[in-house]
Amino acid sequence: MVSSDVVVLSESRPLEAEAIRTIRTHVTARHIKGGRRGLALCAPTTGAGCTFVAVNLAVALAQVGLSTLLVDANLRAPGVQDYIRPPPNTIGVKQILQADGPTSQNFVHNDVLPGLSIIYAGGAEEHAQELLGAGVFKGLVDDCLRDYDITIFDTAPSNDYADARRVNTLVGYAMIVVRSDVTLTSDVKALAAQMWEDGVELVGTVLNEA
Repeated sequence: MVSSDVVVLSESRPLEAEAIRTIRTHVTARHIKGGRRGLALCAPTTGAGCTFVAVNLAVALAQVGLSTLLVDANLRAPGVQDYIRPPPNTIGVKQILQADGPTSQNFVHNDVLPGLSIIYAGGAEEHAQELLGAGVFKGLVDDCLRDYDITIFDTAPSNDYADARRVNTLVGYAMIVVRSDVTLTSDVKALAAQMWEDGVELVGTVLNEA
């Protein structure tokens, strides 16, 4: 089941859908055409709408014929399943990392929508930072970047956890999502500075309305 919050599949929220398509144009023209195959979406705090942008951007990219993978790398409060519901007992990032590598079960849900595949989080995990810091996660990221035209990673809020920093560093490219009247300018500057320190290229910033 697909939520009505996947606005690029609906005509009920045209302004939001068009805004996502504008982001898609930017990412396609200045990122994908440059040979870059991964993009991490991150926000300083909860409530910025990071998952909303990640899901809708991934769907929008698939709509123009790009082989797209969406990875829910937010193991603190996974949200992708609230937009596109997975099958029961889904194997996800959590189970892959706990098993120290891919399991015998298929963890990539191919063609959830035309052109779009998803790796769900597999549930919340208290020790997410340790799991994401393991070499097996780097291997998973490398496989994703190799096998798809573009892979979108949703991440946990950077002010609360260091998880996003690990994901951003492995992917190499990131986009910051902020919300009007919610996200502090100082937090955005701090996150951008952290990316620069880690050698992560900031592709852009998305401003969600209140």
